[in-house]
Amino acid sequence: MGLSDELNKFIPKDFGKKKKKAVTTAHTTKQTKSTSKPAAHPRTPTPPADLPPAKDLPISHHFRLSEHSKTVSALSWDASGDTLLTGDHQSLVKLWDFTSMDQAAHSLRTLSPFESQRICQIKFLCASSDPRVKLFDADGHKLCEFRRGDMYVSDMRRTSGHVSGVTCVDWRIGAPQQFLSASQDGTVRLWDCNQPHKQLAVIVAKSRTRTAVTAAKYTLDGKAIIAAQQDGALAVWPTDGPYMRPAQLLNGAHQGGSETTCVELASPDTFLTRSTDDTVKLWDLRKFTEPLAQHDLETPNEANLALSPDTQHVLAGVSNGQISVLDRQTLTPKHAVTVPETTGGIVRIAWHAKLNQIACTSTDGSTTVLFDPETSQAGALLCYDRKPRRQFDQVATSSTIITPHALPLFREDRPMSAKRRREKELKKAVKPKMLVHGHGHGGEIGINETQHIMKSLIKDTLRDEDPREALLKYARVAEEDPKFIAPAYKGTQDKPVFDESGMADEPAMKRRK
Repeated sequence: MGLSDELNKFIPKDFGKKKKKAVTTAHTTKQTKSTSKPAAHPRTPTPPADLPPAKDLPISHHFRLSEHSKTVSALSWDASGDTLLTGDHQSLVKLWDFTSMDQAAHSLRTLSPFESQRICQIKFLCASSDPRVKLFDADGHKLCEFRRGDMYVSDMRRTSGHVSGVTCVDWRIGAPQQFLSASQDGTVRLWDCNQPHKQLAVIVAKSRTRTAVTAAKYTLDGKAIIAAQQDGALAVWPTDGPYMRPAQLLNGAHQGGSETTCVELASPDTFLTRSTDDTVKLWDLRKFTEPLAQHDLETPNEANLALSPDTQHVLAGVSNGQISVLDRQTLTPKHAVTVPETTGGIVRIAWHAKLNQIACTSTDGSTTVLFDPETSQAGALLCYDRKPRRQFDQVATSSTIITPHALPLFREDRPMSAKRRREKELKKAVKPKMLVHGHGHGGEIGINETQHIMKSLIKDTLRDEDPREALLKYARVAEEDPKFIAPAYKGTQDKPVFDESGMADEPAMKRRK
């Protein structure tokens, strides 16, 4: 035995604390015994840091988007690849339009769907720690808001919506108007975009206890739903029911109390899961008793998995600003990709198959798009070489500047309130009638200046007249020449007799002066 062999005994083969791994292994073994399942698949060792760089991945160039200031926890492409959606822990959602962006990398629109709520997922369906789900169009305008449930109802099957924060959403393949939402209230609810106030179905994960559903996804054919629970169990439910019990259930799939952050479909029968117990596992629905492969990998909160377009590579972000590339069949590490200009951990990854570009988010608030000009198309390539518009500085001059808007004819009105504007428009609309001078016409009497002056000089004495005397003027005329009521009763009416005895006692009425 040489000197080098003696020294190799004292050189550690791995780094990190051993106690955490031992406790995890013991806990997993205990769960396996309690559920009467076979022993877990042996774990693949942690990949070394000196893995060879990937040559067949589109990572030669990068484009950085850095308008977020908090952890970017949501990421999604649209179908065409022209728009990228990101959401952070500051309740901000940004829409990045590559067709209109330049090297300055300014977002097209910024939304705040929920006040002070962490954005969990964005697929034009926005899910956050709020119980409600909101739907937006491609321009960022809200279309509808789905109903929330009554938090005082204990039976989750009888509530009309979620009562706790939503953890994930997923569109149903083959039915573009339907989607599912999972929540911390222990339910998976099915919705239709045309009926935002009514849910289609409710799936309760556990009947006796409320266990949060941390991740859920439709299968590729849309006929089943895979749900991951916080107690480490995985359940498969038929999409069209019945929902009394799952079609397949595996307890202890992950460590109890951990959060399964991602369920990613690899094929019609296989899928991948990633959990905060620092494992990535490959499962087969046809043999749903143990994982086909397993790999130990550090898992930050909310970290997901992304598959390559040919489904041969699995991308997983880690906390040191790197992306670990795993083989899909065995989950063995193949490459290690370092994201440029990123100081935080990689949280979300999305690989667009049509563009052949990889977008990843980080805890430092940045979003990086990796691409290769030779194999990628559109997307970040449209704005990578587009220089921002040149802003010309204002040049001072001592000559006279004539501004046409300074003249009253061309001057624009100052902004005013709506009330003042209505009053001004009303004055313009109602114009007082002008006096008709000269001869009258149109049914109106003409007035000249002399008539107007004489009319103001003549005193109106109507106020000084006695109304009784004015009426008595017509009494004799009415008796001599009756025209209305008296001729009808002239032959039959008796002579009226009046009592005039009381009139002498009354004082004479004084004339008003």
